[in-house]
Amino acid sequence: MHHSLDTAAEPGVKHAPAPAVAGAPAEAPAALAAGHRLQDLRIQQLLSVGRSSLVYAAWDTTAQLPVVVKEYLPPGLVRRDAQGWVWPLSANAAPACASGLQAFLDEARLLMAVRHPSLVPVLRCWRQQGTAYLVMPQVQGSTLQQWLAGLGTPPSEIWLRQMLAPLMQGLQALHHRGGQHGDVSVRSVWLQFDNRAQSYLGQPPRPLLLGFGAAGRALSQLGAAAAPVLDGGFGPIEQSDGAITARQGAWTDVYGLCAVLYTAIAGRPPLSSMARMARDDLVSARKVGRGRYSPAFLDAIDAGLAVRPHDRLQTMEALRQTLSLQPGQQPGQQPSQPAGAAGAAPAGGRLAPWQAAGTRGPGRWLAHHGLWPAAAGVLLLLLALLGTQLLG
Repeated sequence: MHHSLDTAAEPGVKHAPAPAVAGAPAEAPAALAAGHRLQDLRIQQLLSVGRSSLVYAAWDTTAQLPVVVKEYLPPGLVRRDAQGWVWPLSANAAPACASGLQAFLDEARLLMAVRHPSLVPVLRCWRQQGTAYLVMPQVQGSTLQQWLAGLGTPPSEIWLRQMLAPLMQGLQALHHRGGQHGDVSVRSVWLQFDNRAQSYLGQPPRPLLLGFGAAGRALSQLGAAAAPVLDGGFGPIEQSDGAITARQGAWTDVYGLCAVLYTAIAGRPPLSSMARMARDDLVSARKVGRGRYSPAFLDAIDAGLAVRPHDRLQTMEALRQTLSLQPGQQPGQQPSQPAGAAGAAPAGGRLAPWQAAGTRGPGRWLAHHGLWPAAAGVLLLLLALLGTQLLG
């Protein structure tokens, strides 16, 4: 699970560094061969085949660093000739291929512009010989799917919230620029690790979102490829038909992110959204995680997993607010904080000892535990004894 990088020398094909991509190596007839040169990059090996692209491990001969190269090459729609040019297989496929190519470049440029720590950085992109390429760094780590399998038990709420915060921030930054991930799952969340630090299980999560699928969505919209995958329960219902992809948005990524959280706490992904539309038999997060996670945390997951888009939390900000709700509090309502409430700092800004986190004032503690009558009785008894001694 825990991969390392070796940047001292160019890695060989048999020992390539761990890439910032999810998926196993696969065969592709039109794939670039090992040793092929792209500008100052040398292709080492094919890593994965996606719905609209191929991903390679490569070596940057100028920077002397390992990198990942992603090539727009939708399988079954294009071919590569002997000179290396990429062509649509037919005239009918040409419009879809052109649309996917433009979406591939637009998404790469968007990621270059956003530059958020939790979004995979794109170092450069360019068009060449009928297709396009982008370059990403290679990083240490593993997918969240691999990490959860190795952990063998549901992670704590503290750890999940630590992982969730930067992912929400990154997705929100993307949404504000008009972008969308569209394929958030335990396979597209990459957890970065430091080999030189403590055990990876003890390191705070540093998530990185991979697997952006704008090109695949563009192809599916024109009926040239399958719609974004719904397997594993991470795809919302609005992705079930390529003809309605215009109705996707921030709420689509909310569903995927909440499906990731559900998988982490339940040990299994949610049911398919298509199956849930017919009959929603999904056991709620509130039931699955009862007693192990806070109600606000579980309720936020359920609110983000609503099958119908209009019933779902619509934005990352809405998800963030729901995660922080107190019991009985409604979205948009300020939490109640009566005068003298526990944890409320006085005018001087200092807390009394009993006001430390998790404690209550003496009067609130007695009232909370129903001990005021007993306390009053003890006080009256002490006063009676004191009066007896004074009169005697």
